Amino acid sequence: MVENGSLKRQRKTPNDPARFVNKIAATEEGEKAKNHYYLDQNKIAGEEMYDGFYAGI
Repeated sequence: MVENGSLKRQRKTPNDPARFVNKIAATEEGEKAKNHYYLDQNKIAGEEMYDGFYAGI
């Protein structure tokens, strides 16, 4: 998704991996720029806390 820039607007499930992909459309100076997609490492780290949480239930 990040390499192709094919981020879907309609997310069908809460487990869709696209929730970890963000978009930047401006340069550091605030000028309009081409869309850049990247993985949001903070969201990934936040959800890692719950990995295996319900595995024992």
